[in-house]
Amino acid sequence: MRTLKLLVASALMAMPSTALRANETNHFGETLQEIRHLCLDVILPVYPPASLGDCISFSLTFGTYGYAEHECIAERELNPDFDIDWGTFSNCVHVLHGDTV
Repeated sequence: MRTLKLLVASALMAMPSTALRANETNHFGETLQEIRHLCLDVILPVYPPASLGDCISFSLTFGTYGYAEHECIAERELNPDFDIDWGTFSNCVHVLHGDTV
């Protein structure tokens, strides 16, 4: 799961941010189709265990608190020292989103 999120993040960084353009142009259907094609053509062939739904949901939340929350959920599940490293789930979300705590 963590590999999928990193792969989606790197793919989105390499192309124009469709997630941010969705808010500017209000063409959510077009943005969703672009993300769907990105997932089907780029990400899923490289990482077959990923599902299309996971790929799309991570892509749509890229750059938002929702994406940081996905990252913190994975971190909490995989890191036994989560409480020591982050203190609270809220701190994790704020730091990974780029806020100063």
